[in-house]
Amino acid sequence: MLKEFCEKNKEAVLNIIRDLCRIPAPSHMERRRAEYCRDWLIANGAEGVYLDEVDNVIFPLGCEGSNEITMVAAHTDTVFPDTESYPEFHEDDVNIYCPGVGDDTTSVAILLLTAKYFIDNKITPKGGILFVCNVCEEGLGDLKGVKQLMKDFAGRPMPSQTMVRGIQETGGMGRMISKMGRMKASKPRYQPMNQPRGMPMTIARPKPHRAI
Repeated sequence: MLKEFCEKNKEAVLNIIRDLCRIPAPSHMERRRAEYCRDWLIANGAEGVYLDEVDNVIFPLGCEGSNEITMVAAHTDTVFPDTESYPEFHEDDVNIYCPGVGDDTTSVAILLLTAKYFIDNKITPKGGILFVCNVCEEGLGDLKGVKQLMKDFAGRPMPSQTMVRGIQETGGMGRMISKMGRMKASKPRYQPMNQPRGMPMTIARPKPHRAI
């Protein structure tokens, strides 16, 4: 079922990546990306999605009254200060090239599709899942988004937390797996590459059975 879902939505995840790459989001300026993610989730059947006071996108699934929430998060900000569209954005038959595409734009796209998988298949794990696109993860952001989450959900233990991290090739991204009401991610085969401003990161087109 998961493989078929990935095959069906292969172009969808690429389109999300393309859309997000066209929305610059330096730390403290993620509002437009946040609105995109919120609207995409709502359009794909998510209920109860909201932006908190610092612009974290939050989609609680089955979390009502739970004190055993699993949080899955990917951050919307990038290290690049651009506020206009990235002039470096382009793609060929294999790769997409853009500053910040691997950290953490691709991961946000994967998180959105993971949420859609749960929605489409009516999966509500025991304890509930909190899907989060958090702001201000990079250095200048000082983890403002995560700090707000810890404040807002204080007193509600989160025994399992997974941060989806950008990597050089999405074909190697750890698969997001649902089992016994918990979300886990296997270790990626490739790590992010810290490249100079003139050498934007690249990602390979996702292998459909490994994209999520």
